[in-house]
Amino acid sequence: MGETLENYLLAWDYYKEIYAQAKIKTDGKIQEPSPEIWQKIAAAYNSDSHSTIKINSATITRWLKDAGQAIFDYLFPQGKTISLQQPLGGEESSTREEMIEDTDHDTPWQQLEAAENFRESQQNHQKILAWLRAEISQICQQPQQAKLHPQIQLILEMTYGSGLGQVAIAAKITEITTVVIKQYQVSRELDKVYRHLAKKFLPWASENLHIPFQSHDREVISKAIEPWLTYYYQTSATTQED
Repeated sequence: MGETLENYLLAWDYYKEIYAQAKIKTDGKIQEPSPEIWQKIAAAYNSDSHSTIKINSATITRWLKDAGQAIFDYLFPQGKTISLQQPLGGEESSTREEMIEDTDHDTPWQQLEAAENFRESQQNHQKILAWLRAEISQICQQPQQAKLHPQIQLILEMTYGSGLGQVAIAAKITEITTVVIKQYQVSRELDKVYRHLAKKFLPWASENLHIPFQSHDREVISKAIEPWLTYYYQTSATTQED
């Protein structure tokens, strides 16, 4: 039939555009589009100037079933292990393993939705990591701007990179720098980092992730910062070793 990747991608674009407006869920699960929705998707595809062949609703249904299965198999191959247990999100976020397990008995449409959600979560994950990397760099290079301790870089590295406790960190920094720092100061500086990053994250997320956070969400984000920092420093150390 002369089907190409471009045909599938164009069909997928119209599927997302049209079905997103009429998405039906039963018991929290995405249901297959109705025949009327399929006809609308096929009509939109056929009217597009980039479509190279004309199709009916049955053809576009088959295309998207095939595409959905291919995407799902690519993202969730059998036996694949994913090391990231802690998601970069709030308390209601699921781990990657939970997202995959939830799809074991799904229909092709639910698998397609899961694959798309997973892809988007990965993209957001990488955006947040890039943002966090830039913010940590700025904090460590110019701690005075965030009203943080001059040794905040050591505090963060020892806390999240080395896994030291606050008493040990205070003793180590005092030994290295000859500047006396107490355990309560380490604790206070870490709290200040959480609040600082949460305050910076809210407007950034609204603009870059299109998440309409409110000012009262800052406390929730502040609590999420600690596992983000743990993941960031542990993966940074692993990358450097490799």
